Amino acid sequence: MPHPSDLLNPYESPAADESAENIEAPALLPRTAEIWTATIVIWCTALSLAMVAGYILLAWAGHTYPKLGIKLNLADQLAQFATGAANAIVMAALVSYGQYNAVIRRDSVWSRSIAMLLMIASLVVALGSSLLFAGTWTMWLLLIPAALGAVLSMTMFRWYAQLVAFRRQRRRLLRNR
Repeated sequence: MPHPSDLLNPYESPAADESAENIEAPALLPRTAEIWTATIVIWCTALSLAMVAGYILLAWAGHTYPKLGIKLNLADQLAQFATGAANAIVMAALVSYGQYNAVIRRDSVWSRSIAMLLMIASLVVALGSSLLFAGTWTMWLLLIPAALGAVLSMTMFRWYAQLVAFRRQRRRLLRNR
């Protein structure tokens, strides 16, 4: 069954009719090495973020409930970031799911959403590092993931543009037959 965004008319039945059998179905937009690389980097980054956030939540649990017997390094200092860590896990899951829909299912809405999310995240990291750590090596160190996020965002914007152009071309082709 095709994905709902792959249908030309969202109200059209996915069942084949006589006229649809005569039309040769065009191929799906091929995924390039660039989009696969971006997807792998995004998924690995989301996994890393979730693992760090999980460690922080374990540190919080060990600090808040000493009877659990969880003894982690810096648990007292990390416990204050438990809410942010829980939010980071949710965001990592959302970005991973969105990237799946954007690339594997070729969904243009998710492609645009992930591209915007990555751009916003890179701008927040760049601005935050500039304001909090102005002129220090920490600022320059934090600008590296901000630049990576901007590059990934541009890659996803290009993927979105390719998806939109491919769908327009497919509609024209089907209209002209």
